[in-house]
Amino acid sequence: MDRKAAVFALSERLTGVQVTEELLAEAVYRVGEVPEEPAEEWESVTVDITDARGERTYVELRRDQL
Repeated sequence: MDRKAAVFALSERLTGVQVTEELLAEAVYRVGEVPEEPAEEWESVTVDITDARGERTYVELRRDQL
């Protein structure tokens, strides 16, 4: 089983965007660092995702909501 191919196929099905070599070469990538140890004190978690169509999903969840 080719896991990379399976991940790309699932991504295409979920987003409706075909993953091509050109798309990957021209894409803008943003990364963030996730520490191995969680911060001792935290109040919320923010999820901020913009898909290939430019549609943004943004949500902030307080600690008591998780």
